[in-house]
Amino acid sequence: PLVYWFEVFVVMPSVFNDFFHLFHIVLGTFVLANIIGNFVIIMFVDTSNKGLIMPATVPEGWHVCAPCESVAPPRSRHCGVCGCCVLKKEHHCIFTGCCIGLYNHRYFYCFLVYMWLATFYCSIVNSFFISPYIGNDNVLWTCIRIVLPGLWMIVNPSTEAMYSFLFSLNVIGCLFLSVLLYYYTRQLLVNTTTRERTENTGP
Repeated sequence: PLVYWFEVFVVMPSVFNDFFHLFHIVLGTFVLANIIGNFVIIMFVDTSNKGLIMPATVPEGWHVCAPCESVAPPRSRHCGVCGCCVLKKEHHCIFTGCCIGLYNHRYFYCFLVYMWLATFYCSIVNSFFISPYIGNDNVLWTCIRIVLPGLWMIVNPSTEAMYSFLFSLNVIGCLFLSVLLYYYTRQLLVNTTTRERTENTGP
C-alpha cells in the first residue's frame, strides 16, 4: 500500500500528463488487486489431503505417511509446519505462511507474475522520477543514494532520501522476483516441484 500510494500520488503526477496518469492509476489498481487477490487465495485454498477418503491398502505409486498414519497420493509430501500431507507439495511458503500445492500453485505463480510486473514497471517509472534528485551530485554520492539508501537517510534525512529508498526497494524487489519467477517458470515447464527436483524424483 505504501509503494502504491507513492507511485500513484507522488511519482505518476510528475511523470505523466492527466490522461496517462489516469490510465496508469487504473493499470496500477488492476495489478494491485491481482496481487492482493492471489495472495489471499493462496492462504485460503486448502491444498492438503484433509477430508479425502484414502484407500485402506497402498496403491501403486502411493506411500504411507507415518506422521499422518495414512496412505498418501503420489507427489504428496508431509509438511511439518502445517501438520498434514500436501497434494503435489511445491514448498512451504514462509511469506504466506502456508504450503504451495496442487490447488493453490496457479495462484502462487500468478502472484509472482503480478509482483514482478509491479516492481519492474515501478523501477522504470521511478528511474525517470528520481533522476532529477540524484543527477546533480558526484558519482560517489549518487552510488550511496541508490545502493545504500538507508545510510543516506541517516546521514541526510530528507524527502529525496525517502525517494531513493523506495526506488532501491523496487529495484531489489524486481531482481529478487526475477530470480524466483525464472526458477518457478522452469519448474512449471518441466512439470516438477522443488522437492522432486531436490530428490530427483520428478514424474
